[in-house]
Amino acid sequence: MSSHKIPDAAELEELLGPRLGVAAVRRRLQAEAGGGKPVAGHSTPFAYAEEWFLGPGLLRTVLRLGGLYARGRANALAIRVHRRELESRRVPAALDGLRVLQLSDPHIDVSDEFEVALTEQLARVECDLSVITGDLRFETRGSAAPALAAMGRLRPFLGPRALLVLGNHDSLAWVPLLEDAGYEVLVNEATSIEVGAARLWVIGLDDAGYFDAADLAGAMRNVPADELRLLLSHSPEIVNDPGVEECDFVLCGHTHGGQINLPGGWPLVTNARCARRYCAGSWRRGRAQGYTSRGAGTSLLAVRFNCPPEITLHQLRTTR
Repeated sequence: MSSHKIPDAAELEELLGPRLGVAAVRRRLQAEAGGGKPVAGHSTPFAYAEEWFLGPGLLRTVLRLGGLYARGRANALAIRVHRRELESRRVPAALDGLRVLQLSDPHIDVSDEFEVALTEQLARVECDLSVITGDLRFETRGSAAPALAAMGRLRPFLGPRALLVLGNHDSLAWVPLLEDAGYEVLVNEATSIEVGAARLWVIGLDDAGYFDAADLAGAMRNVPADELRLLLSHSPEIVNDPGVEECDFVLCGHTHGGQINLPGGWPLVTNARCARRYCAGSWRRGRAQGYTSRGAGTSLLAVRFNCPPEITLHQLRTTR
C-alpha cells in the first residue's frame, strides 16, 4: 500500500464524490487544512487542552528529570486485551456471541517497537469483526506513508472484516488506499453484518470533534429502525447529537482515557467537548450503551501513566 500515491483533491472528488458528494469531500479537505486543529467557529476556550497544556517537549524534559520517562514509555507498550459484553434484548439469537474487536487510536507509526507490541497482542485475539475507531497516524501533518504502510501490515491480524472510521489525525485522501489494503472505510455511511436472517448494522461517522464532519442522520437514513445498530465514532463528542439515542451500541476513542493520569486513573485532560463520564469506559445515553476506549497508542508523547493502553473485545449477548 505504501507504494501507491495518495490522490490529490481533484482525484479524490472523482473517486469519492459519487459516493459522499463532492461538497462533503471539499468540506472535509478544507477542514484538514487547519492541521488537525478545531474547525473555526466550533472551538471553545480550553475545549482542547492540548492547545494550552504542557507541550510535549517540556513534558518530556520534566519526565526525564524525574526519572519517569523510561517507565512511561514501557507503560505505553504494555497493551492489554480488555474483554467485555454488550447485552441487549434487541440482539437476535443468531448474533448472540458475535465478537467485535475494537482498536482505537493506534497512532501506529510512532515506533517499530509499538507496532510489534500491537501485532503480538492482536495475534492472540480471535474475532468475527474488527472496528478501528480512528487516529491511525501519530502526527497530524507530514508524510502519511509510514502509517499507511503499517496499517497494511496490520490488516491480516484483524479477522475477516475490518471496518474503519477516520479521526482527527486522519485524512479523507487515505480512504482509497486503506480500502485497497482490505479495510472498509465508513464516512457517514452504514453497512450490515449478516448472520443467517439476522443483521447488525454498523454506522460509521466522520470525525465529530476537530473536523465537525459527522452526519449521523445522513448515515442512518437507510438503516431499519427495528434492526440492531452499532455506531462507530472517533470522538465521544457525538453524544451531543440526539440521534445517538436511536442506536443500541456506540464505540468511540480519541481521549486515550487521559493517557497521563493522576493516581487512581483520574485524567488531567480529555480533549473532548462532552461530559467526562463519556470520555473513558462504559456509559449510557438513552437506550444506547456506549464505550470509549483508552486506545492502544499514544499522542503528543509516547508515554502513559495510570492509564494502560487497550485493545477491546466486545461480545454481543442476548438478554431476555
